[in-house]
Amino acid sequence: RDPSYSGEANAALVEQYVRHSSSSATEKCTMASYGSTGPEVGADGMDKPSTPLFQQGGQEGRGASRHSDGTSWRRPVVAVAVTALAVSGLVYANASIGRPQGAADMMGDAAKDAASVGGSAGSGVSALSALADSTASASAAGMGKKSKKVASTGSSSDDSSEPMHVLFILADDQGFNDVGYSSNDLAGMTPTLDTMADAGIKLRQYYGQQLCTPARGALMTGKYPIRIGLHHDVIHPDAPWGLPLEEKTLPQYLKENGYKTHMIGKWHLGHFSMEYMPGARGFDTFYGYLTDTVKYFSHAYPDTFQGQSYYDMVRQDSSMKSFPLNFSVVDDINGVYTTNLFNDVADDILSAHDPSEPLFLYMSYQNVHEPYTPAPHDSWMSDYELELLENNTKAGTNRRNFAKSLIMLDHGVKNLTAMFTKYGLAKNTLTIYSSDNGGCPQFGGYNYPLRGMKYYLFEGGIRVHGFVHGPMLPTEVQGSSYEGMMHISDWMPTILSAAGVTDLPEGIDGIDHWDALTTVDAQSPRTEFLYNIDPYYSTMVHMDDGSINTMLTRVKPRAALRVGDWKLLLNEYCVSYFNPLEDLGRPEGCGQDSCATPGIDVNSTNFLFNLITDPYEETNVIDEYPDIAKKMMLKIDDYMQDMVEPHFRGTDAIAYSVWARSGFITPWVHTETPLEDESTLNASTTGRGQDYPDESEAGPFEDGADGGVESMAL
Repeated sequence: RDPSYSGEANAALVEQYVRHSSSSATEKCTMASYGSTGPEVGADGMDKPSTPLFQQGGQEGRGASRHSDGTSWRRPVVAVAVTALAVSGLVYANASIGRPQGAADMMGDAAKDAASVGGSAGSGVSALSALADSTASASAAGMGKKSKKVASTGSSSDDSSEPMHVLFILADDQGFNDVGYSSNDLAGMTPTLDTMADAGIKLRQYYGQQLCTPARGALMTGKYPIRIGLHHDVIHPDAPWGLPLEEKTLPQYLKENGYKTHMIGKWHLGHFSMEYMPGARGFDTFYGYLTDTVKYFSHAYPDTFQGQSYYDMVRQDSSMKSFPLNFSVVDDINGVYTTNLFNDVADDILSAHDPSEPLFLYMSYQNVHEPYTPAPHDSWMSDYELELLENNTKAGTNRRNFAKSLIMLDHGVKNLTAMFTKYGLAKNTLTIYSSDNGGCPQFGGYNYPLRGMKYYLFEGGIRVHGFVHGPMLPTEVQGSSYEGMMHISDWMPTILSAAGVTDLPEGIDGIDHWDALTTVDAQSPRTEFLYNIDPYYSTMVHMDDGSINTMLTRVKPRAALRVGDWKLLLNEYCVSYFNPLEDLGRPEGCGQDSCATPGIDVNSTNFLFNLITDPYEETNVIDEYPDIAKKMMLKIDDYMQDMVEPHFRGTDAIAYSVWARSGFITPWVHTETPLEDESTLNASTTGRGQDYPDESEAGPFEDGADGGVESMAL
């Protein structure tokens, strides 16, 4: 739907797309997910020719893994019919459109209204009352309301005799400019996501975390990362730590309420010991990888350890002996694109599921995380998709490869949701879609018009797209936008509430939004949230044995907090804007262009923004509103009183000797071995408690706060 085209031209475009989709696109999309293994990667790293999924002689389809007795648990996969979807999403008439102009459709409706009024950062908001009554402030600016548009023709489910199923789809590193309905260069590339979002509830003020591990921990526990020790960095493959075992997870709560719980895809919450694996954290089955990423076709970890490369794909299920303290590696899937592989596993789960039992499926896709090469085959794309790629992205760039990964993600969601229909589950399924954190421009992901990127606490690093979709949503709210502030930790109580659980967990940071989501013009129950607090700086040190050790330095905490319309950032590095359509000039000192830790000598500063009048964080008003800044600093001080020390640990080289036995990244610490036993962990990874310096008596923002001179090796 291009506003620069006439109605007839738009109709012609839609007809053309439907024609492609009903012929070549349907065939190719089906093949992409079910009909070809993709290139097999040879020992030289080059792709081998594609091989068919179904071999003659009744051989099994791809993705078979074996029990200890050699028998297979997989069966041939049956192709699922796909349905042509009309083009949906924002198409820009001017390819070189600038941020303020192109950003209008990426803002929440309330923010658009406020921005159109103009004025200073404090327009319509009393600086002294903003914190005293953040709910009233948000309401005055239009925040927190559901913006209603024409409702879809779908109807709510009337069948109360069957339980509600939950499908949670988590994309990886999908930035704010990386979905068709809110992109200035990828419009039309995600018709499935666009259509589902249009028919459901778009979340306009929705936040993940700055990195993968803290986002996933908040999702599973309903708590801020500072309260579960996940607020510094991520879990590296050879690091002996994870989500604390005392934390009860969303699937554990759901299991207590009769749900069958399954997880497919990326875990990234700890795997050094079996107790940290998904099977021990509430999932009946798990099939996926344990670390931050793998190669899409070979499923090997992209980096080497002491010169050796290892695969990362395992499974767990309750049929295994000693489950959940057991697993098996999946070793015969080389050449299978992960999105297709994960959908095959989902097909097995859904085909065997009894619809009368409630189901929770957590599909944690790899897309659109790097590495993107080798990229999906052009033959997997429709003619229309290839045309979009040619016209909107440059060949050989990370953005082109990213866009291909995004298209495959959309194919995956399309086929996955078709399975729910095929097996009679869709009519009672609540689907939630989310990204974990912002995109990374150096790898082709963008958050424009928002400022910043993954790792940083500006909006571009944490504010992401999400939506809720399902026939149980009241007709009045289908096709609407939820303008209320919402954080990824809110899903635990919201999902439990939607599932009819009345005894919600206590002591969590997440807030139940179910009533607000399903009520027209409801106010969001959330009026503030903590982005993060990180009091340490990491330095990677390459050791003589080939391992990488980590030095932590205590520094002034990098922190950010939002209260009502106001956002405060403390000791944050200056990051600018990244637009896939143009190379923007960056303010002096804002040269950070990597989603990794900058040098410790890089300057950081404090920022205060009003996100209603300044949603792109362009004007730092901390000097104009010192009272607001001071009150928010004190609130961050309060949060720090409940902050635990990061559970982060560095390299444990013992892992490599265990991995070498199978060639796979797997747990390496025996269950019965205490974590502090130095016969299991080398000295650089033990004694976390005594290695951390004492907290400063002064508050982190007062005179005399620890400035960061002490280092320690983990």
